[in-house]
Amino acid sequence: MKTDNIKSIAVVAAVIVTSEGILATQRGSGDFKDKWEFPGGKIEAGETPEQALMREIREELDLEIRIDSFLDTVDYTYPDFNIKLHVYVCSVISGILNLKEHKSLKWLKSDGLYSVEWLPADKVILPALENYLENVTVDKKDDMPAYTYLQEGHFALLRKPVPHIVNPKDAIVRVTLSSICTSDLHIKHGSVPRAVPGITVGHEMVGVVEQVGREVANVKPGDRVTVNVETYCGECFFCKNGYVNNCEDQDGGWALGCRIDGGQACYVRVPHADMGLNRIPDNVTDEQALFVGDILATGYWAARISEIKEEDTVLIIGAGPTGVCTLLCVKLKNPRKIIVCEKSEERIAFIKRHYPDVMVVKPENCKDFVMQESAHGGADVVLEVAGADDTFRLAWECARPNAVVTVVALYDKPQVLPLPDMYGKNLTFKTGGVDGCDCEEILRLISEGKIDTTPLITHRFALDEIEEAYRVFENRLDGVIKVAVNEN
Repeated sequence: MKTDNIKSIAVVAAVIVTSEGILATQRGSGDFKDKWEFPGGKIEAGETPEQALMREIREELDLEIRIDSFLDTVDYTYPDFNIKLHVYVCSVISGILNLKEHKSLKWLKSDGLYSVEWLPADKVILPALENYLENVTVDKKDDMPAYTYLQEGHFALLRKPVPHIVNPKDAIVRVTLSSICTSDLHIKHGSVPRAVPGITVGHEMVGVVEQVGREVANVKPGDRVTVNVETYCGECFFCKNGYVNNCEDQDGGWALGCRIDGGQACYVRVPHADMGLNRIPDNVTDEQALFVGDILATGYWAARISEIKEEDTVLIIGAGPTGVCTLLCVKLKNPRKIIVCEKSEERIAFIKRHYPDVMVVKPENCKDFVMQESAHGGADVVLEVAGADDTFRLAWECARPNAVVTVVALYDKPQVLPLPDMYGKNLTFKTGGVDGCDCEEILRLISEGKIDTTPLITHRFALDEIEEAYRVFENRLDGVIKVAVNEN
């Protein structure tokens, strides 16, 4: 039993699974000499468990690994210390196995897990591992192309094992169409610290359910589905109160394409499938549904919480893909005026061509224009979707007193809230991220012809052309807004 005067240590362990079996390593020295363990080690200050695990395996075994899934957390007390052991199932990406700290190794089959003398804490892992192995339903020899985050600045199309059911709440989805998000570029350039090297990137996708875990009830094999960028358990405090993007589950929040494998591949494992998948109506195409789980859900959430009334003047700052999705959802509220602020000539032309009833203005003229077009000294509602260095300030400066300012954007730099300058405006600020609760309603609106995001898809590529797709999207070439990647 853990006591207050016993030192507690946070550690990680890798269950490395290959065609040879499951890797067990034998200690060569210390109090537990000759005992067997799953390789890993201590989590250092400032490291996530995933970062620590990849470092430890590199240092101990000369291997680069991919973390496939979280398996279990073991809290175990030895006579002199307590450990909290975070365990992950992993695959080998590259390297030649070289024992630097261990005496020996064995590759164990599922029926031989108890054939070695394990460290006590590691032995506690075995029931969860047995359950995991029982749920493996896709042949590990099968592989597929998957666009992979290797290290800062470098993605590559690699061959990886087809994912399999890990948890009874999982589903395996055959990806039929995916897209590239600006967040993928943030991962590429190292500005998403929680992103785990080795994962398949991509979180905007639709597909067909191939397999489901035994506890999945809402979808079945053969269903065409959208996939939410943020998975959630539906059971924690935040989920029960409707704040699903704050889910406390290990696989909750932005996991797909960030902490676990995403959808720029042929198949993807979706945790909490009953919460994260929505069936696509028969009259809705893959391209029509492609953005439901991410940028369209973001726009719908932003419009929903912004308290828009029919007499309002609404300002949307930014006409990128998320800005356009926000515009489409704001239009559902039928405000008196909608003004879009955008600096790109190509995007201004896009707005004028597809939404001629919307007014467009450039940032340098935005404040004066909004004042002229508003009845009460500014916009009634402002939605900030651009995320540029000066757009947050522009948002509240263009708002009338007692307005709502909803911040959808992500910023690379800290933003300042200059309260003395704002004194007396009595503004209400709302912030947050994509919310997966509205996807079924969004699909209904698409089915009824009330939302159409297909004009956003300006370029189409096959999966083996994904390097070129990224080059075009990242450099904003050829008038690109969004790309669609056909995975098959």
